[in-house]
Amino acid sequence: LRSMQKARYDAKPIGHFGLALEDYLHFTSHIRRYPDLIVHRMLKKYCFNHNYDDLEKDEKLMCELAILTSERERASIDAERDVDSMKMAEYMLDHIGEVYEGIVSSVTTFGFFVELDNLIEGLVHIHTLRDDYYHFNESILSLIGENTAKRISLGQKVKVKVVGANKLARTIDFELVSKPKSKLSRWR
Repeated sequence: LRSMQKARYDAKPIGHFGLALEDYLHFTSHIRRYPDLIVHRMLKKYCFNHNYDDLEKDEKLMCELAILTSERERASIDAERDVDSMKMAEYMLDHIGEVYEGIVSSVTTFGFFVELDNLIEGLVHIHTLRDDYYHFNESILSLIGENTAKRISLGQKVKVKVVGANKLARTIDFELVSKPKSKLSRWR
């Protein structure tokens, strides 16, 4: 799902790939989202009242509203994500020093993210991995120890300790407690 293109509103029919339809319209209750209210108004105006007087003007307005409502929906999603992150960091402030089991949910050049059972996610910074010097291997989304060949990979179970949380920055910092057990042949 993360690799799929973000949904957006559009005044021009782009169809529905999954249903193999050239013309497609989706809407829910008109009290939930502004675009749904617009659809209800347009259906009433054109399908039920057969009022086509403002068709050209409405087409231009629909293009503008599609762009605006897509932007506002993205902003709303971003705000919701920010509040969730802030509340998670606030919650973890009371749990600093505690150890949890989690799963590696993302691996980057600067460390790896771990998602706990309670869906809280934090970062293990690469500089906190003191047992070896780790290299990021993008092709297998892993950090691999230069001397030990220990590997930290997507989906791996790990134990982490909460070492910091910042509500304003919306961040949670973990430190790896249990070292990865699997070894690879030496990688360089």
